[in-house]
Amino acid sequence: MPLMGYTAWRNFMVPLERAMKAAANQGHDATSHFAVSRKVVGRQQGGGTERADYELSRFAAYLVAMNGDPNKAEVAAAQAYFAIQTRHAEVARPFTREELLARAVLESADVIAEQKARIAARDAKIAIDAPKVAAFEEFLGADGTYGMAVVADMLGWGRNTMLKRLREVGVLSSQPNMWNVPLRRHMKHFKIVAYAKDGTERGYTTYVRPSGVEFIRNTIGVGTGAASCSRLVDVPIG
Repeated sequence: MPLMGYTAWRNFMVPLERAMKAAANQGHDATSHFAVSRKVVGRQQGGGTERADYELSRFAAYLVAMNGDPNKAEVAAAQAYFAIQTRHAEVARPFTREELLARAVLESADVIAEQKARIAARDAKIAIDAPKVAAFEEFLGADGTYGMAVVADMLGWGRNTMLKRLREVGVLSSQPNMWNVPLRRHMKHFKIVAYAKDGTERGYTTYVRPSGVEFIRNTIGVGTGAASCSRLVDVPIG
């Protein structure tokens, strides 16, 4: 803050320390009203010197002004400002019961209007999404899961691109023997079906539960392609 007309910092420390003592004597935590930090100020001859810097609350600024030298124009102006503000607070007429009730009604009306706007936005989104949901519901498996290709279409990704992104962010495994199998902590969003691979090895196909669609969207976002029904055959992941 400005030094209120004091030509040297050490002179300004006099009203500042008085204000801190006044706050402490009134039972206030001075450290919360007079937050101090240290900064280094450069010198012409080189190097720097450490100086305390204070950030004052409004209450602290009031106490500093009241403990300042009124012969200084800046201090007198600050004292006058706080005196005027105190007088305004003293003569301000409290709200009547009717006025308080009217304010509460207006605030309630604003809250209701905001809620209606949110509901309208939600309903509009549901109406927009409904055809997409209906288009993909027929591809929901009997076990209540989606194939990866269908989910990729839902979110506007290419299937392989989506799988690559899920491996990169640690949702799916990139280990050769567990390729594209979700990590244990994400397993609740997926269903894994094992199958025989080349007669000797075991492979796995990953399917997505309904919760997984939103999980994937929140994790990697949506792709640049519009959702469509073009790629609907899921290929076993091996």
